[in-house]
Amino acid sequence: MRSPSAPNSWHSLTFLFLASCIAACSSYGGDDAAGGNRSEPAAIVPAGSTVVTFTFADTRKSQTLAGPLFARYGMHATFYVNSGRVGASSSYLSLADLRSLAAAGHEIGGHTVDHVDLSTVPAAEARHQICDCRADLMAMGFPVTSFAYPFGSDTPTARLLVIDCNYNSARATGGIKNPYGCSSCPPAETIPPADVFLMRTPPSVESDWTLADLQSLVLQAEAAGGGYIQVSLHEICDGCGTYSIKESLLDAFLAWLAPRASRGTFVMTTNELIGGAVKPPVYSDGGTFPFDAGTFDAGTGFDAGTPDAGPADGGVSDGGVGDGGTNLLRNPSLETDTNSDNVPDCWRRVNTGSTSGGWSRTSDAHTGSWAQTARIASLSSGADRRLIVMQDTGTCSPVVTPGHTYRVSAWYKTPGSAVFVASYRTSSGWVEWATSPVLPTSTPYRLAEWTTPPVPAGALNISVGLALRSVASMTMDDFSLVDVSAGPTPDTLHVVTPNGGESLTTGSTYDIRWDSTGTWSSVGLAYSTDLGTTWTTIVTGAPNTGRYTWTIPTTTTTRGLVRISSTSAPFVSDTSDAAFTIVPPPSGPAIPLGSTWKYNASGTDPGASWNLPSYVDSAWPSGAAELGYGDGDERTVIPKTTPSQSSVYFRKKVTLGAVSAASLRVKYDDGVAVYVNGTLVYSVNMANGLGHSTYASASTENAVSIASISPAAFVAGENTIAVMVKQVGPTSPDLSFDLELSVTP
Repeated sequence: MRSPSAPNSWHSLTFLFLASCIAACSSYGGDDAAGGNRSEPAAIVPAGSTVVTFTFADTRKSQTLAGPLFARYGMHATFYVNSGRVGASSSYLSLADLRSLAAAGHEIGGHTVDHVDLSTVPAAEARHQICDCRADLMAMGFPVTSFAYPFGSDTPTARLLVIDCNYNSARATGGIKNPYGCSSCPPAETIPPADVFLMRTPPSVESDWTLADLQSLVLQAEAAGGGYIQVSLHEICDGCGTYSIKESLLDAFLAWLAPRASRGTFVMTTNELIGGAVKPPVYSDGGTFPFDAGTFDAGTGFDAGTPDAGPADGGVSDGGVGDGGTNLLRNPSLETDTNSDNVPDCWRRVNTGSTSGGWSRTSDAHTGSWAQTARIASLSSGADRRLIVMQDTGTCSPVVTPGHTYRVSAWYKTPGSAVFVASYRTSSGWVEWATSPVLPTSTPYRLAEWTTPPVPAGALNISVGLALRSVASMTMDDFSLVDVSAGPTPDTLHVVTPNGGESLTTGSTYDIRWDSTGTWSSVGLAYSTDLGTTWTTIVTGAPNTGRYTWTIPTTTTTRGLVRISSTSAPFVSDTSDAAFTIVPPPSGPAIPLGSTWKYNASGTDPGASWNLPSYVDSAWPSGAAELGYGDGDERTVIPKTTPSQSSVYFRKKVTLGAVSAASLRVKYDDGVAVYVNGTLVYSVNMANGLGHSTYASASTENAVSIASISPAAFVAGENTIAVMVKQVGPTSPDLSFDLELSVTP
């Protein structure tokens, strides 16, 4: 048996070896992480090293077994956590589990609030899932910098949101060679990764993987001269699910891996490799942590003392009547606070069970000036924090009719678990009665409605409210309670277009369309260019005809949304389900001759991904076309190598709307290949292949070709045009390049 001290000795070798190499190693350069590319690492890694990161996703309880396993070998892992699952049931990691792992040196990262597929939800919901996961975990005390896309849902919108939510990196799924597929993929991610917000990985480890399969991931990276391998794990158990690994197999893999530090193979967490400052948390609604100031209601159970209900507001709803019936609640918009105790008159803050956190009166109101926010930092099983109607004998609690059902509604926003609660009073006192299903999580204010069961015989009054039941925050406003038999169904609004995916041209007109039910006479329209963080008014008081002709603003964006709301009841609203694009109108060629291009004339192979949108070309120089050497007519003279470089590379990004037809005019000497977003759309004199070291198959002197190309390669938004120009041989004396791209919307 291996002595207990041996693994720690191997781990110490890692740092000794790293220290000995610092003088010979240069730290990574690159763009700021906010730009979506490379970041300064936390540790210097010798050139040619292989770095392995073990990642555990989905907040599974069995992952607690990783703690003692990794401690045995002096290693640490990254745990990608769903904040909404923390302590939600015995199947998930508790807050105490996470704190124990973090105290042992493991990294806690984000994995969305509820483990949703980001490609299937609207942009606002994706923002909530990504931003609020990080903010919630940081509220628990963890310095979160890393993110993993659930289900590999690494869409362009999700990537932008990860950056906006202040993460430093994000792990995708796939794109690396593995024992079960992707044989033509690279053997490892680069160090540093080509795109820290789309880091490529092997697929998740499954229950039928062997030790040889796991070892092959490391060996292929080592054989390729090093690189970055992330081992994606979920459950630690014996056959409990498809994505599981036996504890004994994981132990054997760690034991095999530990001594390889002497060969330049190191185990690090994601943050240890990627580095970067821990940025401030950002809630999806634009708020920040720590909890906002306010009167903290720390007691267990009902608040101490007798609240001053204050004068009733005459039964007039100050929050608007959202469903056309009579609102039975007093002070439904939570505006009145006669005794200035931060608790709205006729309402009560209640802490059931054992919770820590806070309450506040906030100006982040849905309508009016005030709303209420409950926050939970920790809680026991079955505990919650709730805002309910004062349970009195009728001053605040509405009178009810036995046998009737009542519709309760409220505007709220929370990344956590929330429900409506209802109680009724009999001659003997108050009875806890009914609870709604769990409400959807939401980043912006969202209207929720729930219809109670029929009121039992003997009931005299009713109390309703909202309860927060997880570690999170919830802001509430504009409550309503209506006797269903006394009022019509709710009025609604629904955005039809633009609803996601459209490409709109600045300065043009576009018909915003919507559906509605009810009797709203007018609506207000607004647009956002940043996925809902800020809004600009389009019009107020437009007739509710279902259509409004909008003149598209001059601000270009790939993250546009439209919102429609009733002018008489602003809390009735709807927003585009996903982002649309605003692009400038075409004016001449999309890329004219003489444009500026990034270029690489070093004579070295830039790697297989050089033509992809995600490739980082920030270190490439740039210059205006014509680019080349040897003819004397160049605007930008690029370096010539000896022997003549076989291939020279050019890249340019251009933002376009929808493309129905496209053509190019390209000047080259001697061979050329043109790619759009990684797709080859045109080539000539490339019969010898498209590899870096091959030469052109024929010689042409400053040739100009004109060709139609497939519009299918283009996307609405940003496009990457990448061009390879080849010399005919090692003694070729000149090289030329220029390109014009024309598109038809």
